[in-house]
Amino acid sequence: MFRAIIHMIRHDGDPACMAFDGKVLPDVDTYLEFTDRPDAPIGTRTVDKVKQQPRPRFYATHLGYEAVPKSILEKAKIIYVAGNPKDVIVSTYFFFSSLKPFAFSGTLEDIAMSYINDKAPYTPFHKHVASFWKHRDRDNILFLTYEDTLMVRT
Repeated sequence: MFRAIIHMIRHDGDPACMAFDGKVLPDVDTYLEFTDRPDAPIGTRTVDKVKQQPRPRFYATHLGYEAVPKSILEKAKIIYVAGNPKDVIVSTYFFFSSLKPFAFSGTLEDIAMSYINDKAPYTPFHKHVASFWKHRDRDNILFLTYEDTLMVRT
């Protein structure tokens, strides 16, 4: 669904852009917070990937409001998607479990406790969500909940 939202934004809301003949919509796979190895070749670094994208550029982040660069907060259009904490915990568990090189062998309870104790990435969870919630009325920020997007029917 989020690919479709971004695809429509890229095409100024033209519904004809959704006729993609079964091809997968372009994905946003450049995350601002993912750091590169110090020896990463020029042209392959995150910053290079962003610069190489055609305008308008699209990228994703899990960063809280205060950690997003000021230039992005002032100039970019931002879609913030908040999730139900229980769903976020379950999704995190399955995501970590799928990362074979990291050999995560913890339990769902381990993940839940890491959120409760603010040891999970991007925690404290409620502070993270609140950081964008208090800016939800800005013209360049669309604040959504994942659950609300599931209720939208076309």
